Amino acid sequence: MPQLTFLERHSLGDIQSPQLIDTLRAWRSIADRNGCYDYSADIAPVFNRPGILLPGSTMLLVEGDNPLGYLFAWFGAGFGLYGNRSYCGYSMGDLPDKNYAAVMAQPLATAVAEKEIAYHRVSCGLDGKRISYERLILPMTEAGKVTAMVTASVSRDYPVARARRPGPH
Repeated sequence: MPQLTFLERHSLGDIQSPQLIDTLRAWRSIADRNGCYDYSADIAPVFNRPGILLPGSTMLLVEGDNPLGYLFAWFGAGFGLYGNRSYCGYSMGDLPDKNYAAVMAQPLATAVAEKEIAYHRVSCGLDGKRISYERLILPMTEAGKVTAMVTASVSRDYPVARARRPGPH
């Protein structure tokens, strides 16, 4: 039986995770004043700037008008769900949980239309496990149009996606 997915959008000032605060800071260092990064000349800063791509991050390419058709161009270690499978090269609609994919797709379409950073808190059941996480959607543009985005997610529920802060352990 599919488990419900709850997603709430919050203001960037509501970010709780120190790691996502660091991610937002790193993103803003490469983005324009609206929060978009124009990657048409150079995508390297997205991959080379520490803090942007997290273990629970993805990069999606905007393919068409249906966000279920957006393609995973980069797929982090994630939360260790779905047998640690990478969905790189697959679309949002190819995720095993169709309810989750549908709920998560709408904010991606909104990010494309609004061309701004978005922050969400998510609670869902994936791969038979309950998980709650925080997520940033970071838009990437070409010629003023969002054609890709990074999602950066962290979770207190799953250590692989949990914030890893330097210091004593």
